[in-house]
Amino acid sequence: MGISSLEEDLRIEDYLNDKLQTISDLNGIDDLIHNVEIQQKQLKRQLQDISVELTEALMASKNRASVILEKIEEFKTQQKNANEHLVTVLYQNTPELALCTIKSPMEQLRRIKLTHKYLDLLKNVELLKEESQKHLHIDPKLSLEPYIRLKNISKLLQKLHGPTEGSAVHLVTYVQESTAQLLVEIEKILCQKFEKLLEDSQWPNSEYLVTDEWKEYFKALLELQMLDETNAKESLILLPMRILTQTFVLKFRYHFMSDKPTNHPNRLGDYFFEWFLMTVEKWELFLRGNAGPLLTAHFRGSPLSGNSIYIDPVSAFITSLLPVLREKVESLCKNISSQPQLMSRFIAQVMDFDDALRSKFGYDGGSVENGWCGLIMDVLPSLFEGWFAAEKKICT
Repeated sequence: MGISSLEEDLRIEDYLNDKLQTISDLNGIDDLIHNVEIQQKQLKRQLQDISVELTEALMASKNRASVILEKIEEFKTQQKNANEHLVTVLYQNTPELALCTIKSPMEQLRRIKLTHKYLDLLKNVELLKEESQKHLHIDPKLSLEPYIRLKNISKLLQKLHGPTEGSAVHLVTYVQESTAQLLVEIEKILCQKFEKLLEDSQWPNSEYLVTDEWKEYFKALLELQMLDETNAKESLILLPMRILTQTFVLKFRYHFMSDKPTNHPNRLGDYFFEWFLMTVEKWELFLRGNAGPLLTAHFRGSPLSGNSIYIDPVSAFITSLLPVLREKVESLCKNISSQPQLMSRFIAQVMDFDDALRSKFGYDGGSVENGWCGLIMDVLPSLFEGWFAAEKKICT
């Protein structure tokens, strides 16, 4: 509220009465006037500063208001354009034109969603690999569960391989390679652990005792091997049986494929055929009592449950030993291919051996319908012509 002229005069009069109460106070009137002038200047300067600040505040407020108004107008323009675009899409003459208009943004949205799914899948793959590898050196059997889950992901991606595109193809390849590498790691560690167990327990000896740990490794190796569908459809050497027979294979090579007297070519199969049959016979009861129940339980209900080389431990043992025997037979055939008498004698030995495996152990090579063709089918291609010519010459 403003101050009236009368009130202002009264204030000045009160101020002068306060400062000039005696005649001696008139001597300081110059100082009083000077102080009043100084105060007046200070008040003017404060007033100017306040005026400037007020002006700047008003300008800033005006600028902000202008920016807000510009943004409002920009938003209205964008909204108008969007509405016009929507109307254009909705009222185009044909659905095809409308689809063409929205096709590009929809495709971008689809690719973004697909990328997120790929990233999530890749994250799960890495987690499963880490979980499986974490158990490898502590308890390799526990690494099978995350591997199986990773294998299932790989199988699913293979089924979807056709529709995949761009980076998805690389993702499929990466998951397949990761799964294969992990399988190799698990198999290597499991085999090493089982081999170490056999070595520490002095396998093989006549008083060998099977432990629960032995059974667990045997079952884990079976499970790992059968996870490969290719292996599951073909006759093959069972992985735990291959490890069990390693010692026998080494013994066979030592006695019959080195410079030992038992490897003399003129002895033909006198020694190694007999050794083979005696080894199988010696371990038959052990295999049936310990490996037999594990094989039966593992393959029960599977397509392989009727195949003897999977469910019969003796047949599985024979199948695991036959490759080294075939290698020996092939080498011997080359050495005697120019000696008709030795050829005739050896062919007779091979046929006797084949009959012994069939009659003593019921070995059918995994073929119930046709039976085992025998080693003779490996021998005849290389020896038959020379043997037949020699026999024909003797007969004439």
